[in-house]
Amino acid sequence: MPATVLFALRQAHDNGTKIGWGEFKITLIALIIISISASAAFALSRLWLHLPHRTEGTFVLVAMFGSTAFVALPIVQGLYPKDNPNSGPPLLAALFYSEIGTLIPLVTVAVLIASLYGEAEEGKQFGWRTLLAIPKSAPFIWLIIGLLFYTDEIPKGVTDFLAGLSQVNPYLVFLALGLTIVWQDITRWLRPLLTLNLIKLILAPVLGVLLARLLGVSSDVLNVVVIESAVPAVLLGISYANQYKLDVEFASAAVFSSFIFSVVTLPTVGLLLGVK
Repeated sequence: MPATVLFALRQAHDNGTKIGWGEFKITLIALIIISISASAAFALSRLWLHLPHRTEGTFVLVAMFGSTAFVALPIVQGLYPKDNPNSGPPLLAALFYSEIGTLIPLVTVAVLIASLYGEAEEGKQFGWRTLLAIPKSAPFIWLIIGLLFYTDEIPKGVTDFLAGLSQVNPYLVFLALGLTIVWQDITRWLRPLLTLNLIKLILAPVLGVLLARLLGVSSDVLNVVVIESAVPAVLLGISYANQYKLDVEFASAAVFSSFIFSVVTLPTVGLLLGVK
């Protein structure tokens, strides 16, 4: 993942793109989408689904966060390759959405929610030390390093090496996903799973388009917002469920089902919302 982050930054730099207020608009969009998704998941869990306490926490947690780094970034890089003269702004938008707008709440707010709903072991509850997870995250570290040296030139051999490493990400994600599958739980949790995927795969990208248009982003960046907000749930949700003794079986079924449904919803939503 650090290689993917650095390579995307170099692509944006080589394209001549400057970092400005637009990237922070993207971060704001990500934070708003996460907040509304969490609120919708909490309300539906309480008022309609009536889930058990630990399952409710898992439901809210998984509905909030998508695989914006491991899934969305490779898609954006595929849509905007290095030889595309318009690749700079979309790549920067994808990085700011993923590594700031999603990563920071993922290692802070997500831990708080997991602590409230789960049974965290001593020393794992939410506290000020939780914030240290942000600067310790490897993708975040290399995003900062890449930004600090954004205007410097890097030898072509280095960027080619980063490009090669970044290609490994999608394969590792799907390997990890396959190891988490619990088949029998898909039908057991049918109504909650459908509701969760409605939030994660439909509501989130619709919100993304509305917010992007409200903030006046370009068409290419709008494409990125749709992709980043419409990707399936993040695999880390299963890890949090396991670590904080939430409903691990439901987390596994939820993440797996979101990947399955996204095969249809991601291109469909992109087509309907105007991704080019």
